[in-house]
Amino acid sequence: MCNGTAAGSQEIRCEWENVDAGDNFVPVVRLKLGEVAGAGDLIVPLNFTVFTREPSTGKLQVSHFQETSVKWTIPTTYRQADSSIFPQPRAIAVSALPKASDEQARLRQYFLWSDFQCTGFYLNAGLELNVTVSGVNVAGPKPEVLVGTPALLDVEHPSVDMEASLDNPLGLLDNGHHALTHQSGGILYIRYVYEHNQTGQGPVTVTLGQGDAAQPFPLFREGVTTDAEWKSLLAQTTVPFAEHDGERVIITGLAARAKEYADRGQDQNELLRIYARIIAAQDAISGLNKTAPDARDRPSPLRPMVFQANSEHYADATDYRAAIGQQELADIWWGPQLVQSWKIWHELGHHRQHTPTWSWEAVAEATVNIYSLAARRLFSASPSSAIWHATAEEWEDARKYLALPADARDYDTAEPFNQLVMFEQLRVAFGGDELYHQLHRRSRALADLANITTDADKKHFFMTQVSEIFGSNLGAYFTAWGLKPEQRTLDEMGKQPDPVKDYTETPVYD
Repeated sequence: MCNGTAAGSQEIRCEWENVDAGDNFVPVVRLKLGEVAGAGDLIVPLNFTVFTREPSTGKLQVSHFQETSVKWTIPTTYRQADSSIFPQPRAIAVSALPKASDEQARLRQYFLWSDFQCTGFYLNAGLELNVTVSGVNVAGPKPEVLVGTPALLDVEHPSVDMEASLDNPLGLLDNGHHALTHQSGGILYIRYVYEHNQTGQGPVTVTLGQGDAAQPFPLFREGVTTDAEWKSLLAQTTVPFAEHDGERVIITGLAARAKEYADRGQDQNELLRIYARIIAAQDAISGLNKTAPDARDRPSPLRPMVFQANSEHYADATDYRAAIGQQELADIWWGPQLVQSWKIWHELGHHRQHTPTWSWEAVAEATVNIYSLAARRLFSASPSSAIWHATAEEWEDARKYLALPADARDYDTAEPFNQLVMFEQLRVAFGGDELYHQLHRRSRALADLANITTDADKKHFFMTQVSEIFGSNLGAYFTAWGLKPEQRTLDEMGKQPDPVKDYTETPVYD
């Protein structure tokens, strides 16, 4: 017990009774920080002295001493100097989207896309926000208010991510008033999604209350915000974030970095159009088409996100987003760099991989670039020297690999850009993108994945399906590349006629 320790005391005295000398006893003292002014790190030094009572004399003696400290990080409270200049409404009308996991399953893609929508508001840590919801149908879905952007760098500690990441402190919200607080704060999003075959999907309105809790920040709304308005918002904001709410992408980062490229003359709608073209090209190579008769083959209404990551990042991808590190920020916000950004194409490509069916683990860094190459073909004027990959040198490296003795060719351990040459060679030998259109459609059409559980199953599916699409027995081709097809795979491919040429000689990257 720690009785008698008063507020403001410089000593905390605790006593534990009836502890035997032989007990392995670990005392625990919990400290709670009250209200403080300012922001930053608060470090409190502590000296722990443990006394035990000598049974024979009844006197106390020091049995343990330790110097330590407790650190609290007190988040900054952001306030706009003039909130009236920010046009985004606090009453936000939201239409329902399909659930991200349902779309992931339908498309067979590796990562989730964002099934939530931008608000243009930042929730300050520890401040209560009144959220009012209206329009919810009894039989329909319910909205959620999410706090925090996944993998967004921490403004005050740029080597780490912000703490909040799509946190959902309130759960599903029904009509009425709700009080929202969050211990670390973050950018606000609204998720309003329907389950497969769910009805009652009418729009709802989520209203963010007035006051200091939710503060607006620069939000570029495609087709609504002008470049002049954007530059003005970036120049005047005192909340340090900026977000693009595009039709095909969400871009999030620090306002200061977005301002740098806006001041260089970047047309923001053109930037979003470039992203849209990249995403559409990756849709297309995946066999997705808005008018496809099968709903499984239509593009998703959901969007990927591209974020400014912390300073320890280079570039990576996971659910919802591609994160780009501090040294590569021109790739995010500068159109002339985006049109030659292999890293953006690559990270967005990771989202598309058909890992449940034909992208096995050993080719994770090769199949991703089927989608990178689809974007690359959009920007044929960009020189190979600026893009790094899909070069004549990589074709020559692959030819050297193919010239190795048969027992030295192991495709699964080959360098990823050697592996990529095979995927591109198949596309070229087939005569174009239709090979991958059909492969993706066949993958999505599988009603049951029970027979594809291992990497060997995925290799079998890939080789047999490609052979069937070609209408040729590609057993010798895949053997030459070192894929080492199993007997079941050779037997299945053997049902097709032999090819009329050696496809391993088909040049790529001319």
